[in-house]
Amino acid sequence: MHSGSAVTGFQGRAFRRNEREHHLRGWHTDSWHATSGVQGLVRFHDFIYTDSLPEMEVQEEVTMAQHLFEAADRYDMQRLKLICEDKLCRHLDVSNAATTLVLAEQHNCQGLKDACIEFLKSSDALEGVMATDGFEHLTRSCHALVKELMSKLTTQSRKRKLST
Repeated sequence: MHSGSAVTGFQGRAFRRNEREHHLRGWHTDSWHATSGVQGLVRFHDFIYTDSLPEMEVQEEVTMAQHLFEAADRYDMQRLKLICEDKLCRHLDVSNAATTLVLAEQHNCQGLKDACIEFLKSSDALEGVMATDGFEHLTRSCHALVKELMSKLTTQSRKRKLST
């Protein structure tokens, strides 16, 4: 009888492992954006269990923070969302500002949105951002946001003219 319970225990663990793998595969294909891939799923899973993110190269960190930010919003993980928001704010540059602005708008993150707009107020930054694919995506998909951005940039331009 003892050996039977050992087999049952082993089968139970195997069943739970297969069930978990099936669940993760289903979650990966149904709920996780294809662009974040397996690495993104692993990082999300690791955060759930460790409450921290590993150190990464800056570009990898930005990409992963964008994907994790989306997942954090979707699954209402406020701490992860704040961590990602902080990373995205600290690493704003010409190559990611438009994409990050769209992300902030889509996920109702006013702090990140404000940081992006402040970054874009620099004429050098705006010119560079306008040459990116992310800006093209912004203009095609977020018309109200483009109007808001133009309004804020126009207001800034008027303030500069008045002060000179």
